[in-house]
Amino acid sequence: MSLWWNIWSDEPVLINGAAHPTASPMSGGSGNVQPQSWQIEVPHVEILHADVIENEIRLRLEPPGIIGTLTLELTDPDTHVIRSEERTGTTGTLTETFDIDNLAAGEYHNVKATWNVNGASAEDEFDYHIKVLGVYHHTRYNTPNGKPLLGDKHKFQLYRRWMPDYSTM
Repeated sequence: MSLWWNIWSDEPVLINGAAHPTASPMSGGSGNVQPQSWQIEVPHVEILHADVIENEIRLRLEPPGIIGTLTLELTDPDTHVIRSEERTGTTGTLTETFDIDNLAAGEYHNVKATWNVNGASAEDEFDYHIKVLGVYHHTRYNTPNGKPLLGDKHKFQLYRRWMPDYSTM
């Protein structure tokens, strides 16, 4: 998104709350104010899709070509930062992951994206409820009272796989 405007003033121009003398509309000395136009790139972020089963978060960062820090979080009531890294705006979609192996145990109702570009930020939230149970050990031999099991030893293959908690979805 770009904003255009004309300035007819001898005051410094404020962009994102800060005076920018390089964008000053003055050309010449006092009393010699000329109309000036500026194009200011305003960052925009939109989360299009989130699915932990597919391990993907699809979003759009605009305008194309500008670089900023993208922060992805899970929020409400707990908070977990998935990542905070530099990204470039694009004309298409950007696909990120949930970084499943590093998700903190907790309950989350939103995926939040914040894109900071030169002090200006844009954010979007996507309603998505997940409950991360964390890492736990589970075998077919679990007993309610946790007593040690007696019997013959057998070889087994251990597979580590993340499983979502569908009971709260």
